[in-house]
Order: sequence, then structure tokens, then C-alpha cells
Amino acid sequence: MRIAFRALQLLCTFLIINHCALSQTGIDSLLIVLKTTKGEEKVNTLNNLSIAYRNRSLPQSMEYAEQAIKLAEKLNYKVGIGDGLRNKGIVFYLQNKYENALIEYKKAFDLFKKIGNHDKLSAILNNRAIIWVIQGKYDEALEDYQKSLEVNLKQRNYKRISNIYNNIGMVYTKQGNIEKSLEYCNKSLEIALLDNNFEAIEANYNNLGLIYKSLGSLDVALEYYQKAIKITDETKSMAFKAKVLTNIAEVYSELQENEKAIDLLEEAIKIEKDLNNDQGVLKSNTRIGRLLFKMEEYEKANEHFKKALNFAINNDYKDQMISAYNLLGKSYYKISNYTKALGYFELSLEIALDLKSINYEAKLYQDIGNCYHKINNIKKATYYLNRSFELAEQNKFIDLAESTSLKLSEVYNQIKDYKNAYSYQLKYIEIHNSIYNKVNQKKLAELQTQFETEKKEKEILQLRAEKQKVRQSYISIGISSTIFTLLIIIALLLNRFRLKKKSVMMLDTKNILLEKANKELTIAKNKAEESDRLKTAFLANISHEIRTPMNAIIGFTEFLVDPEISKEQKNELYELVNLNGEMLLNLIDDIIDIAKLESGQLTVCKEPVKLYSLVEEIFHLMKAKKELKKSNLRFDYFSSKNASLEVFTDSFRLKQILVNLIDNAIKFTRTGEIIFGYEKLNDDQKVTFKVKDTGIGIDTKYHEKIFKMFYKAPTDNSVLYRGTGIGLSIAKSLVEQLGGEIWLDSEVNKGTTFYFTIPIEIKQS
Repeated sequence: MRIAFRALQLLCTFLIINHCALSQTGIDSLLIVLKTTKGEEKVNTLNNLSIAYRNRSLPQSMEYAEQAIKLAEKLNYKVGIGDGLRNKGIVFYLQNKYENALIEYKKAFDLFKKIGNHDKLSAILNNRAIIWVIQGKYDEALEDYQKSLEVNLKQRNYKRISNIYNNIGMVYTKQGNIEKSLEYCNKSLEIALLDNNFEAIEANYNNLGLIYKSLGSLDVALEYYQKAIKITDETKSMAFKAKVLTNIAEVYSELQENEKAIDLLEEAIKIEKDLNNDQGVLKSNTRIGRLLFKMEEYEKANEHFKKALNFAINNDYKDQMISAYNLLGKSYYKISNYTKALGYFELSLEIALDLKSINYEAKLYQDIGNCYHKINNIKKATYYLNRSFELAEQNKFIDLAESTSLKLSEVYNQIKDYKNAYSYQLKYIEIHNSIYNKVNQKKLAELQTQFETEKKEKEILQLRAEKQKVRQSYISIGISSTIFTLLIIIALLLNRFRLKKKSVMMLDTKNILLEKANKELTIAKNKAEESDRLKTAFLANISHEIRTPMNAIIGFTEFLVDPEISKEQKNELYELVNLNGEMLLNLIDDIIDIAKLESGQLTVCKEPVKLYSLVEEIFHLMKAKKELKKSNLRFDYFSSKNASLEVFTDSFRLKQILVNLIDNAIKFTRTGEIIFGYEKLNDDQKVTFKVKDTGIGIDTKYHEKIFKMFYKAPTDNSVLYRGTGIGLSIAKSLVEQLGGEIWLDSEVNKGTTFYFTIPIEIKQS
């Protein structure tokens, strides 16, 4: 998400710079007009010059804005003052002086509110929202965008409404609310398509590409970027085309196609040079430097990073200076010049501390700690790495906390401080599992919304086509009526009308049949693709579920042979190894069962089974589990009044079903009780089993899906629940193999009860 919204920040900057930016010829024309105008017209010309110079010289842009304000104050020209204040705010924004920008925006906002200029108020609200986004104040940003939206809805300014919807969608992307993000982006796209607003359409396609790229769906992102490029080729929007080319280059970079990415960036640079966009050229060169760094061509990469640094220093762009120093430090670190790398990292940190950039500060502490580790200054290495970890934990920089905890474990292990090494290793495992769980949930959410988005887009296009057909139909009827009136050839026209109506009906019938066939094919296609996606998600999940206990077994086994670890610590490590071994064996059993069920090779061996003995055996087996012993749960069982009741079934599979359901109950229950057993109604020829818990429960909307293969119902992100998503599917398949059925009754935060039946094939003796 951080990458996606950095792209949003750059896009917003790009739109502000290029909104009214002029070519050199346009600037020369304004300078000529400036010499010949007076009064309010001269104020407007000064403000336009301020806008035109944003892309060339920010100091010059600021000077023209201040001249405009000064002259407008003499003339008491309120609109001119407000425009000048807004222009000053935008220059401060481009210089990363966000607090100064907000002050100027506030002055302009108060002035335009006083004179009742709603159009200008809307523009300032949008400018201010961009800064709120950069500062992470998403609620404030959404509030300003909503206010701006209300103004434009009253004025029915659909072009701006489309842009604001798009901006709101990108804010929701930053918050991680993908459903809301796609909802607003699609609203924006719908208005743009109906209004034939090609600039908004290409912007929406680009932003949808940014959203899907942030989710890791690179193929979908490329599709949207290519749509945006196609429109820019038609509209000749070269500046926007350069921006989209850089976004496509980032996708190819993630796909490890670095040479193709560099070619795209060079194409973008060529366009930006033609447009005299020096900042665009700089940023593209920085991206090329990053790619060369990735390709391990560090000397070439440094040339590009130094160009970026010189530009940032000359224009006092603090944020870009932090980035350039940091990139140079990383490059010298890679070629083992740790002293030089340390110098660049410290320069970057100094600016980050000055700007109070916590994100950069936390990362730079880690980089500096790594340098000191390389030059064997362990004391400073642990100091800086601990500072990095503290900031990462406080500000929820999860990825940074993960890598820093792993590094600290390595450093403490090197100096034989096994207590701290062990502590940070456990923190690393906990954070790593948390990240994996969140990534999986985001991918599943993206898979669920991806096809809804494409469907919505097709519906919009179909609506436009139908609207056009209706319009053409009315025109055709009008022409026919005119001919009918003028020529008065009633018979001929009626005949033609009947033939035309008959043809239309035939075509409509064929269209209905084709549409029905297409819908059926689409449903079948979606089901097949959903099955394929779930299996892919299962393979990714199962690799993690196998790797996690294996990592623990290998890691803790290494500690067991260490003579400096106490016997008590070794016993604790042995229990952890044994626990993870049992988890691995259970997982392999589940995989074997699912393979047999999928291939139809699972068989059942029926025999007379005394249910009371079976339930009692399961009770003593589960009661001995460590998870139950460590918890405060009440665990008990019940049975039918007839203790001698027998059924003709597979005792092993029946036991497997009950154990799976009880294990599931233990996993999701922290307090309360777990009770299981069976009962038989008087006239019923089947036995009903029940497993009841007081755990977290399952939302009713997931009751139909919970027994599907590989499906895992969403849970609270604050608690990590391990599992592959196949346990309940196996239980359902086994129940059906035994001739019964399974269902559940559950309510969130109140508990779950699973029921299943087994037929009685041997009567009671």
C-alpha cells in the first residue's frame, strides 16, 4: 500500500504542476501580455505566470504569486488575492513544506468562503486533502473531498465529480479498504465513460492499475495501464503517457524484466524532455538508478543517484535529499564500502530527524545498524537496530519490524547472548506469521472484487451502447413518420413497418438466447476460475503451514546442542520441537486424505461400533491434549440413554470426524466450554452427533461456504489462527461417505455447534 500511495502522491504532484503549465511559447506570450495590461487583468496574468513556472523554477513561481497578491491587495481584488495565496500554497507543497502550504490554503479558503466563490473553495479543499493524505490524516482528507463533492454535485460539474470520486478511492486504498476503493474508482469511471471524458477515463484506468499493483495483481494492473496508454495515444496526452509508462516500468521491474523497464523509462524521459519537464526527467532517472542497483550495476546506479542529489540540493528539496543520500548509502553498502555508506546514511538521517520523518528515521536506524555490524562495532550495531525496532513497533511498520527482529536475533546469536537471540527469534516468527495472514486475506478480498469490477465496467459500456441504440431508434422512427406523412403511401409503409418489426423481434429473440448462453458460459467460467484460484491459494498456504513448523524444528534443534543453554530451557525447546512435529504429521495426514477424496480412492470399512465406548475413548484422548491442559476450558461429553447402541459404520473415519471438529472447537475457543456426544430419537433410524463450543463463532453469511474445499472464513486480524482450510471439507466428505449429512448453528462471539448424522444399519440387540 505504501508503494501505491507514493505513486498517488507523485500523480497528484504531476496533476498540480501540469494543470495550467505552459510551453516556453506560452510563457513568452504571458510576459508580453504582462507589459501591456493593468489592474485586475495584470493580477490574473501574474497568477498564470506563477502557475506556468511551477514546472521550471519554484522560486520564480513564488515570486510571481507574491507580486499578484501585492497588486491585488492594492486593488482590493479578492479573487486575485485568493488565487495568489493558493499558488503560494502549491509552491510550498512542491517544496515539501506542508505546514506552510496549509497556512496559505487556510487564508485562501477563508477569503473565498467570505465572498461565496464555491468553485475556488472546491479547488482548495482538493489541494488540502492531498497534504492530509501525505501526512497520513486520511479522515481529514476524506472530509475535505466530501465537502468538495457536495459543491460540485450541486453545480452538476460531472468532470470534477469524477475526479473527486477517483481521489476518494485512492484514500481508501491507503487505508487498506479495497472494497471502498474500487467502489469509488468505478463510480468515477462510470461518470467518465458516460460523459466521454477521456482525460478522466485514462486517469481512472491508471489509478485502477495502481490499486491492483499494490495488491500484487500485476497482470490486472498491466491490463489497466495498457487501456490508459491506448487512450493517451488517441488524445495525444503526452505528459500523462509519460506518467503511465513509468508505472508500467515499475510493474516490469517487479516481474524481474528490468531491461524492458529501463526501455520504458527512457521512452518516458524522451517525452518529458520534449515537454521541458525537468522534475519528470529527474524522477525517471532515479527510477533507472534503482533498476541498475537491482541489476547490481552499482557504479552506473550511483551516477543517476548523484544527479538526483545535486538537483535536490540546488532546489532545497529535503524529501528528495533524504532519498538520494539513502540510495547512495545502500549502493556503497552493496559494494562493501561500509564507511562511505555509513556517511551517506547519517546525512540522510540528519535531514529525516529535522523533518520529523518517522518512516525514514526508522529505516535509516536499521541501515546504520547494519553498517556497524559489518565493521564489527557490535555495541553501536545493537543500539541502532534496537532503535529501529522500537520505532517500527510503535508506528506499526510491520515489514521493518520483521527484518529488524531477524537481524537482532542474528547479531545476539553472534555474541552468544542466547537469551536475546531467542527472544527476537520468537518476535520474528510472530510478526512473520501475522504478515502472512494479512497478505492472504487481502489477496482473497482482491479475488472476490476483481471480477465484480470487470463486470461493472462491462455493464457501463453496455448501458452506453443501449442508450445509443435507443437514440438511433427514435431518429429512425421520426424519419419514417415524416416519410409516411409526406408520401402518403400507407400500404407500403405499413408493410415495411411489419417486416421491420418482425426482423427486430427475430433479432431480439436471438439476442436473448445468445445472452442467456453467454451468462451460462460466464457462470461456468467463473466457477472454474474460482476453483483454480482457491487451489492456488491452498498451495501457497500449505507451503507456509509446512515451512513454519519445519523452521521451528530446525531452529530449536540447533539450540538443543548448545552446551550453554540450561536444562530447563532445553526441556522447553524439546516441547516446542515435539509440538511442531505433531502439527506437521497432522498436516500430512490431512493432505493424504484430501488427495484420496479428490481422486475417489478413499474407502470405508464398516463394522459394528459401540458408540458409548467410542465417545469415551475420544474424550480421554482429547482431554490429554496440551492445548486443553493449558486452557481453562470445561471439556465434557454426553451420550444417548441407551448405552448399548450400535451402528454399522467405519469406526476410524467416525473417530476422525469427531476429532477434527473438537480440534476446531479448541482452536477457536478461549473461555467457556466444549461438549460433544450423540443422541437417537425414538423413531429415527439415524444417530445425531453434536460438538458444541463457546468460541468466536461464524457469521451466518459464511455458513454455506465454510465446508468448501480450501475456504477459510475471515477472522479478527489481531489473533492468528493457523490452518489450511481443508479440515471441515474433509469432515463433510467423510460424513457423506458414511451416508449422513452435516450442518452447523453459529453466532458471532457466542459459539458454534456442529451436527452430523450416521444411519443405523444394525438394529439394537
